[in-house]
Amino acid sequence: MGEDIAIVGIGCRFPGARNTDELWRNILHGVVSRTPLSVEELRGSDVPAAVYTSPDYVPAGFFVDGVDEFDADYFGMSAPEAAMTDPHIRLFLECADTALTDAGHASPESGREGIGVFAGSRNNGYSARAARDPRLRDLFDPFMFEASGGVDYLAPTVAYRLGAEGPALNVATACSTSLAAVHLACASLTARECELALAGGVNLRLEPRRGYRWRPGGVESRTGHCRPLEARADGTVFSEGSGVVALRRLADAMADGDRVYAVIRASALNSDGPRRFNFLTPGVEGQAELARRVLDEAAVHPAEIGYLECHGAGTPVGDLVEVEAMTTAFRETGTTDTGHCPIGSVKSNIGHAGKAAGIAGLIKAALAVHHGSIPPHPDFRQVNPDLSLESSPFRVSTEPEEWPVPNGPRRAMLNGFGLGGGNAHLLLEQAPERAATESRRPWHLLPVTGHTPQALDEAEGRLTDHMGGHPEQDPADVAHSLWSGRAHHRHRRALLVSSGPAGTGPQRIGADDHTPLGEARRERPEIAFLFPGLSGHHVNMGRELYETEPAFRTRLDECAEALAPHGRSDVRNALYPAPGQEETARELLARTRVAQPALFAVECATAALWSSWGIRPDVVVGHSLGEFAAAVVSGVLDMERAAELVAVRASLMDRLPPGRMAAVAAPVERVREALRGSVGIAAVNGPELVVVSGPPEQVDGVCADLDDAGFDSRALTMPHAFHSPMIDPILAPFGDRLEGLEVRNPNCRYVSGLTGRRVEGRELAAPDYWIRHARETVVFDQAVRSVLETATVVLEAGPGRTLVELVRAVCADAGRASPEAVTSMGPESDLRAALSGLGRLWELGAEPDRSALTRGERRVRVWLPPYPYQVRRHWCGVDDATGRELS
Repeated sequence: MGEDIAIVGIGCRFPGARNTDELWRNILHGVVSRTPLSVEELRGSDVPAAVYTSPDYVPAGFFVDGVDEFDADYFGMSAPEAAMTDPHIRLFLECADTALTDAGHASPESGREGIGVFAGSRNNGYSARAARDPRLRDLFDPFMFEASGGVDYLAPTVAYRLGAEGPALNVATACSTSLAAVHLACASLTARECELALAGGVNLRLEPRRGYRWRPGGVESRTGHCRPLEARADGTVFSEGSGVVALRRLADAMADGDRVYAVIRASALNSDGPRRFNFLTPGVEGQAELARRVLDEAAVHPAEIGYLECHGAGTPVGDLVEVEAMTTAFRETGTTDTGHCPIGSVKSNIGHAGKAAGIAGLIKAALAVHHGSIPPHPDFRQVNPDLSLESSPFRVSTEPEEWPVPNGPRRAMLNGFGLGGGNAHLLLEQAPERAATESRRPWHLLPVTGHTPQALDEAEGRLTDHMGGHPEQDPADVAHSLWSGRAHHRHRRALLVSSGPAGTGPQRIGADDHTPLGEARRERPEIAFLFPGLSGHHVNMGRELYETEPAFRTRLDECAEALAPHGRSDVRNALYPAPGQEETARELLARTRVAQPALFAVECATAALWSSWGIRPDVVVGHSLGEFAAAVVSGVLDMERAAELVAVRASLMDRLPPGRMAAVAAPVERVREALRGSVGIAAVNGPELVVVSGPPEQVDGVCADLDDAGFDSRALTMPHAFHSPMIDPILAPFGDRLEGLEVRNPNCRYVSGLTGRRVEGRELAAPDYWIRHARETVVFDQAVRSVLETATVVLEAGPGRTLVELVRAVCADAGRASPEAVTSMGPESDLRAALSGLGRLWELGAEPDRSALTRGERRVRVWLPPYPYQVRRHWCGVDDATGRELS
């Protein structure tokens, strides 16, 4: 084969099992999913009484539930199109999608162009019946019925529906079809024809649940039981099912942290040719030769094989030939031991699934290798004496066995053959151990999606239950598996989970359980970054982000170093003091010369964090000092020049005499009438949200007059009277530092807090703009109106939520709905607040850089519940026997 191939995903439906978990549970507990049929059921299936009362009629079988059901909308089909499509295609498509999701490569970022599809199915005549359905024959071109049901179109249809652009091959080798498909998929991966391959088979019967008529000399069981290797074995029982495995080159899977069920070390195909009794009888030589080839290719001694999954159809001749062939292969490659290798066949659990029989055996063997358990051979009483197992390397295990690995990895072999002589053989090996690093974050964001609201609710419930039952899974790996490996559908809900011994289970990011579900918009939401002025700053603002997020830390360090030559201290000492230095830090942050540069650094770092997550602004606006961060983030000013201006401005303001600022809940015209002396209007934040600024006693007088008139006022904790005549003395020296200012046109919409409208680079290049910006009124209410001309989401890129609340107040006055609001920091956990904001943006349709959330960490993919398809019945055709519509 040339290269080790990893089984990284599984999707399946077999009798008694709707998914891989249920199948393994049944196999491990020796469940036989055989269904006896009552007379009432046979009558309901239109079996004539003369047939089911015959002594040769066997009223039992192995059936797959729900083959008439399908989630058409999920796979982009209309109801009539789904009804026209053969259930073989529908079931295999669902299993393929499940395998891709299980592998953690269902996201568009995984590269669908590199996916190949290798598949086989039986032809059950569904398309012919669909063509006679009067509800459908007038809707579709006659050729469409063939294309939607012919076996030639299985792999191409799956490739089309899943967006797979690698090879798409249909395979047909009778009962070895699905193993042949796996072998060809491995060859395609080795030849670099694809990067991931989906391989398997599907086998369904069109009829409702019916038994079968036993015929002497046939291969079917007289008793209706499939008992491979057993003394009571009297034939096989054909059943239904579908299985798909997702395959990758092992080196690639390990590099990406994929969960690997097992490794295919070697695989091979051959034909018995004429070396057998007749065309329908398997041959010893061909099977033995193939098993020897696989052992040689894998360079594995047969004594190292810990389990053999037989084809095991339960026919006396077939089982005899197979055991003789495998014994020959083991003896000729070097083992003389007897009874060291357990053998079994999944057909004893689920019957003979025809084109899907091989893949069922492969799934069983891979799960046994993965879990380290040898499943029991169910309903086993006595070995068939004709097999001479007592002198062979093999034995039948009747109880579950632990599978230790004392001298090397677990290894299993898998045999399959088809009527006509097509043989397939594989050798599986236990996957290498994966290692993940410890996550730097105490909180993790879990994206949950559904194609419909119902699917979303069900997916959320499944994930919550799963995590509660699997505390051994690292929440960081769960988050990584959801972000990197799953398709993100329209209906979305973000959950937060904490890690560590005291971690919490998944919680919705909203305030309560009634949080409305997110619905991704057809177009990406337009996001406005709001940069606050000097309010809400405090010691340790953003500290958790500084300690956990490299992008935040790197940018803040850059800002601190750029500020250092223009200040008298490192802002990091005031922001993130050592233990016991908190009071000193608070005193530093009370000084304008430290507070303003510190806030500038935090805002630039916050924007860098969002950018590292793939969230960049479409609009920026800054409130007072915040406009310098807006200028840096939009590319107007380079960070070093902006840091210089912020530090100089803050130092000049720090020398001013004390002033006072107060917030007044009154119309701006009424406030303007009450002004006196050197009191000015520092900011108009809303229709009745005005900030006055000036000498303390004069501001107190203005506020007293307004209070007497029935307007509330509140003093703000500010050391100086910003945006008032009191700062006039610093304007000239500040203007001197603006000479030669170089600016660039903004890379996004830039709304000015000075003018309240969008501005371009030429206006921002004038030194007078920044002088007026320091002195004149901040017209934030007008700026908000300009921002909301296009923005649908506002994000506060700094501490607190002052600006998003002001936006809501402006919207309330205008009688319009408030935009979605996102904050970057929170009172309890800055990281939790930022991740909650990221989750809400994703719910609305923003697409974060999925890899950024784990950059710098080694994460692994873990098993998570499959997607909850929302199925309904889609069936058609006319029953040939009764003429009745099958709908």
